[in-house]
Amino acid sequence: MTRADAGVFTWPNALTAARLVCVPIVGLLLWRDDPTSRDVAAIVFVLAAITDLVDGALARRTGTESAFGAFADPVADKALTGVR
Repeated sequence: MTRADAGVFTWPNALTAARLVCVPIVGLLLWRDDPTSRDVAAIVFVLAAITDLVDGALARRTGTESAFGAFADPVADKALTGVR
């Protein structure tokens, strides 16, 4: 698959979307402000960060880089690291 025909529905884009879904989850867990919620927030954050590594490598290896991924990946990264 080339960049032109990869489309939006690819595994790397699904991982990016999952990372975006993690943003409000991490935010809610941090907002609760108890030790258990903070621990769970840290675990969710680390898992989401791992998807960042995997989606880029997967997109390059399979040739499924897309315009959506090029835009959404940095947005997801900034949102995840910026949540408080």
